Amino acid sequence: MLTLVVLALATYRVARFLINDTLIDRPRLWMFVRLSAHPKLLELANCPWCLSVWIAGGATIAAEVVGDVPLPIFFWLAVAGLAMIVWHYNEVDETITIKEADQ
Repeated sequence: MLTLVVLALATYRVARFLINDTLIDRPRLWMFVRLSAHPKLLELANCPWCLSVWIAGGATIAAEVVGDVPLPIFFWLAVAGLAMIVWHYNEVDETITIKEADQ
């Protein structure tokens, strides 16, 4: 059960990194320009639901084939993913608090 949670959180973190993080804006823009002639591939590369299916598949296969070796890497990504989820909900609460304070 723990492996499932870790793989799910690691998948979330990798998908978020590939789709939203500003660290790879340039390569992402380059890829989107190249994929603009292929709308279905462009949608796949920009859709978190679609991309996470493929990332989860790769993570599951890696965990199964390699065994326990990559688990620390998945734990690291899972912790980062969970931190982003907590950060997101905390940011939403702060935004609401700031808006309430302005009124």
